[in-house]
Amino acid sequence: MQWRGNPLKPWIRAESETRFGLYWAGVSTTPWREQEKRWFSRFLLLFTRSAAADSLLPCFFLETRAIHQYCPKRFLQESLEYRVMTVLSRRPWEPLPEELPAEEAEALRRQEKPFALENYLYGLARWFRNFPAEKVIPSCCGLGGATMLFVPPDPATTPPPVDFPPGVKKSPHFRELFTRGNPVDDLKYLLLLRHKGLAALKQAFGRGVEDSLMYQAVPVLIPRLRSQDFFSLDQPVLDALFGASPIYLAE
Repeated sequence: MQWRGNPLKPWIRAESETRFGLYWAGVSTTPWREQEKRWFSRFLLLFTRSAAADSLLPCFFLETRAIHQYCPKRFLQESLEYRVMTVLSRRPWEPLPEELPAEEAEALRRQEKPFALENYLYGLARWFRNFPAEKVIPSCCGLGGATMLFVPPDPATTPPPVDFPPGVKKSPHFRELFTRGNPVDDLKYLLLLRHKGLAALKQAFGRGVEDSLMYQAVPVLIPRLRSQDFFSLDQPVLDALFGASPIYLAE
């Protein structure tokens, strides 16, 4: 069968990039229009399920600026359910967020300088360690701030098999603990921090800022890449990216 036109439409492949497959798709506006939202949400749901079937763990991140601009109230209501964690998000090779200088803090305190929260949110994202794709993708994609990694299995992130007897779950000493969720799930989310792929990404994309306080204090750093960035990244950095996450998606 011969295809006419682009069989991958709306995806466009960068034919000049031969080391890997680089694709992008345009949208008319941010946030997405309703028709675009329906199409891309369905595509991303199917894509995420397919990747999971290939034993790739989807990791979803949302830029803090996008949250503040488009969905702050909903995020506050749902962040506990998603086990949200703050991470660093870096475009190559921009500076990381820094502690507010004393003179700027004093100017804000004296109201000599207007305070705008969005000015202090760059370089930060939220990691949805609990990622119910059917709920998160339609509500959080299309805001211009989502990044998705698909990481291979790592035995270091597998929690030990634990089976709590019914008596323990019903005990007045532990009932409240189980009401809030399964402690094994909490351990699973904590162990994700030990994933070797995430450690490799932090090392590769933390180049030049290793001595900064934020780099040392925040355990996870993800790359925030645009299509054109892939043409300028050197091979060791690309190897680290695709070794940690064979598939990378960003909007």
